[in-house]
Amino acid sequence: MKILTYIIILAWFIQACQSNQSNIVQNWELNQYKGKSQFTYLNGTLNGPYIELDSSLIPIQTGMFVNGMKNGLFRRFGNDGVLQSETEYINDTIVLKRRFNELNGNIWSEEKVIQNDSIVLKVWWPAGLMELGSKVNDKRVGIWSTWHSNNQLQSQGAYMFPPYEDTAYSEPMDTTINTSILHSSLRRNVKVGEWKYYTKNGELERVENY
Repeated sequence: MKILTYIIILAWFIQACQSNQSNIVQNWELNQYKGKSQFTYLNGTLNGPYIELDSSLIPIQTGMFVNGMKNGLFRRFGNDGVLQSETEYINDTIVLKRRFNELNGNIWSEEKVIQNDSIVLKVWWPAGLMELGSKVNDKRVGIWSTWHSNNQLQSQGAYMFPPYEDTAYSEPMDTTINTSILHSSLRRNVKVGEWKYYTKNGELERVENY
């Protein structure tokens, strides 16, 4: 891990020392944690590698700025230097998010932005897919599928596309409940149509209609 750390720091230093480039180091402290952030500037604008280090000079986050905007992969590491997540940017816009299993380094989840607030979400078991579906404005929409840990299909069905109708839900008997919050949470993931559920052996367990 120390070798990787020095390689990352050396690569950043070489780029930062190119003509017309300068670097700014900012020390920071958050609760009991201390560290430093190093930015690369070109002609007064953020351009080049960005690296955030803890007090032991182990990278916490790395990335790249182009013309003052985040571009490419920004990676975040745990205190032990293990990769936790990475986010891909194009001109400050997120196009891909990944989270990693810190025990084996495999991808745990992935969110790929299709357009605007529409994403495709994938979640993995150690041996294969756990969940696959789409979201719009952080709400599940369209066909969603889940799998058992042995890669057998667990469930499959559709979620309603927004906007949702408030009239589909009854007012709570308890008048102290904030109904707008209740409706918002209930309408977040609304199942519609036929949903099928399967056992780990691949046998149809039940069918539900919404």
